Amino acid sequence: MHSFLSNKFTYARPNYSIHSLDDVKGIVYRDKNSGTVYSGAQSRIIRLTKQNPKHTSVYNWFADEIYKYLNNGVIETISSFDKWHKDLCCSFISRLSKIGITAEYGMAQKYVNLTMKYVYCFGDSNTININKFQFCHVILDGYTYYPSSNRAKYKGRNNYSGYIIHTPFYVTDVKPVLINKSLTSWSKLSYGQYIDIQNDIRDYFVKRPLTYGHVAFLGVSRRATATITSTYVLTPFEAEFFIW
Repeated sequence: MHSFLSNKFTYARPNYSIHSLDDVKGIVYRDKNSGTVYSGAQSRIIRLTKQNPKHTSVYNWFADEIYKYLNNGVIETISSFDKWHKDLCCSFISRLSKIGITAEYGMAQKYVNLTMKYVYCFGDSNTININKFQFCHVILDGYTYYPSSNRAKYKGRNNYSGYIIHTPFYVTDVKPVLINKSLTSWSKLSYGQYIDIQNDIRDYFVKRPLTYGHVAFLGVSRRATATITSTYVLTPFEAEFFIW
């Protein structure tokens, strides 16, 4: 599944190593050749400029925390992952506050969740226990949760062998009752709102599993998925690759 999903991600770095702190820093903010987590998580809000080098220390700390999580050898549970995620986001918000930047949990989650997607797509991320990614959250943004405006680009319909996924995913498929209600934009979500949404998404995929059989037709290489059966059930983290 690793190769299958990585091939679908535009910004995958197959030459990057999950065992290299410099490579983790690269995808967080240093790599200027193409998309980074920084550029893909609203850089206009949390700016990194030559005039404010304090930002660099926060991003270096953040990359180090991701690196330690990936390489510490600890076997995760859903509870331990959720705790690690909350602690990291809260520390990120606190460190940004100390340098004059205000961010809500909704913004911090995108940095963490997008980073996990990037590092999962490193060429050797399948050399660590897949458990490190098993409980990862779905990135919440205009495609997966709710747009900051009603721009048409956030509205879509994808058909995966009869399994239909709409965007914005949460308010269209998971909780369609909310579609005409006033909701908190994704970047302003509190922790309580955020974790409720993640649990709703987890429950949704338990009740309505997306399997490899639904998406196998997208495979670029049969060899890359030779050991995956059609009944393999994607985790919410893996399913997010097909929501966009």
